[in-house]
Amino acid sequence: WIVIEEINTNCIYALLFTKNGVTKIKNKQCIGIKHKESNHSRKVFTPDGRKFITINGYDGLKVYDFDRCRGILSNYKNIPIPEIPDSSFWGYSVAISSNSRFAYVTMTKYVVQFDLEAIDIAGSKVIVATYDGFKDSFAVGTVFHLMQLGPDGKIYISTGNSADKLHYIEFPDLKGMACNVRQHALQLPTIQFGIPSFPNFRLGKADEPCVSNVKENELNSVKLYPNPARDYLIIQLENNHSQNQVIFFDLLGREVFKMTLQEVNKVDISSLNDGTYTLHVFGDNNELIGKSILIKF
Repeated sequence: WIVIEEINTNCIYALLFTKNGVTKIKNKQCIGIKHKESNHSRKVFTPDGRKFITINGYDGLKVYDFDRCRGILSNYKNIPIPEIPDSSFWGYSVAISSNSRFAYVTMTKYVVQFDLEAIDIAGSKVIVATYDGFKDSFAVGTVFHLMQLGPDGKIYISTGNSADKLHYIEFPDLKGMACNVRQHALQLPTIQFGIPSFPNFRLGKADEPCVSNVKENELNSVKLYPNPARDYLIIQLENNHSQNQVIFFDLLGREVFKMTLQEVNKVDISSLNDGTYTLHVFGDNNELIGKSILIKF
């Protein structure tokens, strides 16, 4: 899944990425507070794939439950960024422990831990490291910047400058100071800026198979005529939903047309290129409730 926030709204898009590429926009949800514009927003999934977390200097930490099967967000929580003196928003970053319990946030001069299993996540805050003022062999300050969970279970932290050192959290799965933040402890062979990306290839399948909750007779509840069609198409929907959104996809999975329909609608399709299209119908809760194939000639 690729999850994208729409700036100045509270809407989020989930795109399904498969071996064939990005197939389509699977879901659009409007949940929580508006996403303010920021050049320094960071986003991460928990290693178990069950939560989606973002952070920036304006909105703070935003935590969502994530349904891996359907790409649906829920149970939104907003944790304001703690007011720590002398911290600057450009240094914000977030990483999650390998057991998916602890969220770590960098704030330039501080590393903060939050317990995602706590009833009061904001109240679980612990400052687990304070910048010690160290400068590397090039007299460059080594503050806390970007973070990344590594394949070895440690969380690595860049310095925010072109330096020859990295920080790392030795035991991210442990609560409080026991996580052991090692400042400028990893010597690099040369100077660098930023940190590599380590995709989570070990996520594996969901605990339970992804089974569609759509009944087969509902998937066949879209009637199209004439089909094949040239200039117009009549779409008849057989469901009890008050609002239906119909999206046309081409054979590459690209959205080419979208509209809101009632029970029966006559649609002008003369502008569509000749070819085969898949129609998906989404109901009241943005759930897939029907689909059909159209041949345009």
